[in-house]
Amino acid sequence: MTGSEDNNLSDDHRAAMAGWKARKEQLHRQQESVYKANDEAEKVNLISLSKKKEGVG
Repeated sequence: MTGSEDNNLSDDHRAAMAGWKARKEQLHRQQESVYKANDEAEKVNLISLSKKKEGVG
């Protein structure tokens, strides 16, 4: 986007773009925390599975 195009945007359009960007960043942060939680859960799951295998053998 060039400077002249930016000047043609209405304030509403600019506000909408800013809101969309903030929302996108918020979703990205939420996604990252979900990935971290899943990783932790997977580690716990693997540990408990390995303990079960040891107990059986």
